[in-house]
Amino acid sequence: MGFASIAITAFIAFGSATNIIDAADVGLHANLILADTAITSSVCDGGFVDCRKGFAVIDGAITTQTCQAACDGSCCSDGNGRDACMNFSGSVCKDGSCSASEGGRSCENATIERVINSCLGPTACLEAGRNDGFVGDVVDSCHGSNACYNAGGDKGSIHMIKSSCLDGDQNCVAAGAMGGYIGIINNSCRRGNRNCVAAGGEGGIIGAINDSCQFGDRNCFDLAEEGSIGSIVRSCSGISNYQGNDACNAYGQGDDIDGMIGSRNHFIDCRNGIAFFNEVSTEQSCREACAASGGSCCVGDNACDDFTGVVRADGSCSGIDACRGANIGLVENSCVEENSCSYAGANGVDGDAGIVSLKNSCSGPSACLYAAYGGSVGTIEGSCSGFKSCVFAAYGGSIGTIEGSCRGIGACDCAAYDGGSIDTIEDSCNNGNYNCALVATGGGSVGLILSSCSGTADALATRACVEVGQGEGMRIDDINSCCNSGNEVCCQSSDFCDDLNPLPDDCAADRTVGTMGFARRFADELGEGNGYE
Repeated sequence: MGFASIAITAFIAFGSATNIIDAADVGLHANLILADTAITSSVCDGGFVDCRKGFAVIDGAITTQTCQAACDGSCCSDGNGRDACMNFSGSVCKDGSCSASEGGRSCENATIERVINSCLGPTACLEAGRNDGFVGDVVDSCHGSNACYNAGGDKGSIHMIKSSCLDGDQNCVAAGAMGGYIGIINNSCRRGNRNCVAAGGEGGIIGAINDSCQFGDRNCFDLAEEGSIGSIVRSCSGISNYQGNDACNAYGQGDDIDGMIGSRNHFIDCRNGIAFFNEVSTEQSCREACAASGGSCCVGDNACDDFTGVVRADGSCSGIDACRGANIGLVENSCVEENSCSYAGANGVDGDAGIVSLKNSCSGPSACLYAAYGGSVGTIEGSCSGFKSCVFAAYGGSIGTIEGSCRGIGACDCAAYDGGSIDTIEDSCNNGNYNCALVATGGGSVGLILSSCSGTADALATRACVEVGQGEGMRIDDINSCCNSGNEVCCQSSDFCDDLNPLPDDCAADRTVGTMGFARRFADELGEGNGYE
């Protein structure tokens, strides 16, 4: 594929500069000037050792002294006395660059203009820029095994690598190699493995990679092979603690793309409805960031207004007011349909998320509305599917985890409401309506609810655990494999309650007050428009 007529805008969002690269000049790698004034090389306090084919250059003349000897232990060392700069050409800072304490050929056969606090690790920059390739300044970069091995080699070119290709293995192996071109790699290709392997290689062209291809594995793998991308800015990434593997792997190969800004990120970090990237505001709404990501999230009117947390671009937080006002650590494949997670986890202690994470949960209108509002829930996974299935769960109270549970209309209605606590709900309160209604309300507590309070596909349960555990100071031990009695309320038939010992005397009473009516009274305290009509 020919690029002579292609002009690429390298929109490098570090300052105000915008540079135009004419692809006809790609062969003149050493003469291209892309560096924005905001990208400056770190200071080399120890001074440089200039090298040519592994030998020190002094006053412009090649000497018989090896670069390793000229470094005098301050660079080009593999920790075992071996020369790590054999056949290296360029300038290496005497700050430990081109070294590996565990052994290895850090800069062997490489051609790099300047190396500053870089090329640290076994074969970290081995053969970078070889065979008529070009690599300019490498600053605070290429840390790790094979981090920049053959980057820019075989007639490839990289103008600058800054604060990149770190915190993992093989992150920039062969990036830009075999006739490819990358202008600048800045603050990218790190916190994972093989993140920018061959990006721009095989004749592809990338103007700049900035704040991209992080937190995950293979995020820019093979990107732009024989195609062109003007720039990659805040794209192709996961975020801290949440990896975005394969975010841009094989994306756009053979195509000419003007640029990517905030694109194809697996996760969106939201703070009060505004998207952040690496702790810096993007000035986009979470909805806008989701739309730019190439995935789907925050779809629907006000879906992520005032939302705080991390949402995966997998369809989560979709529906009118789906995650409005919520504070949830992580939302994955969850919070689908109107009011599904509105205000869930909000008003948490010290501003922390009231819910640590939601996974494959809270699908249905108002499914987790006000869940953990002023209270706390650890993880909700594979749970809370159905109309108001976990509405008010842990409102003012606490639940450790909810897993594989609360599937049905109002299934865990008012569980741990208003100061109550439940250790764990697991494989319980399914196949029916209001199955855990009122458990641990009013300051009571229940231990583990395991395989209990459920009906079957053929015999739905209703109010299976009604009023168990209510009352200040009341403590119910584990409810294990009990109260699965179809439409009979728990404890009305002793056959289903042998494992419950003790239970409050009034557990066996026939209740006439509907649990939905009970929940409505609490909803009234919140005022109109709370979604619980």
